[in-house]
Amino acid sequence: MVDGKSFRESMREERKKLGRMTFREKRQHIWEYYKLPIIVAAVVMVLLGSIVNRIINPPKEDFLYVAWLGAQIDPALLTELGERLEPAVDNPERQQVTVITYAATADHALNAAMQTRLAARVRVGDVDIMMSTRAGIFELNEAGGWLRPADDVLHALRISDPPLYERLDLYVIEGKPMGIRLAGSPLLESLGIDTGDLFLAVVSNTQRVDNIALALRELFK
Repeated sequence: MVDGKSFRESMREERKKLGRMTFREKRQHIWEYYKLPIIVAAVVMVLLGSIVNRIINPPKEDFLYVAWLGAQIDPALLTELGERLEPAVDNPERQQVTVITYAATADHALNAAMQTRLAARVRVGDVDIMMSTRAGIFELNEAGGWLRPADDVLHALRISDPPLYERLDLYVIEGKPMGIRLAGSPLLESLGIDTGDLFLAVVSNTQRVDNIALALRELFK
């Protein structure tokens, strides 16, 4: 172990050595001997900054997560759709409506990656509704594990908005309401989205049934 005297002498010699060096030599010397502490300090500062930023500006939680499985569409339009659904959100400062496209592309590898990502999110209950064509809803229902009947959402609407509940056009498969037709949605049509063959389906693991009902009311307002 280095005692106090030898440490002071070592520091004195280090200062003398630095005093004889040019600025460039000092920089190289400091980096060579102290790069590990510098790197560690930099990483700690970045982590601390990130933690402080998350405390001061926490990321918004999803009030509703919508997976778009319809035709190819401009992602910016889906972002605008999420923003237009904000009036349904309880706390816009902390919550948001996220609409992400998982529509099929010409890239088979990308399609496989998107399907894997979507399946993972569905398994953990992150996805609430899907928007797709009638054929898409049928295929998802046939695959099993993706969708559930919309009974809970319809029950919430029957209580909160009876007129809307009465005029909803349902896609029934084997006696179960597996889709809600979005044709005639003023909000979607105002965005230029073709609703002729567009349906909303409830995802199997969602825990946000009331939020889906609120979003439907906004879609048909």
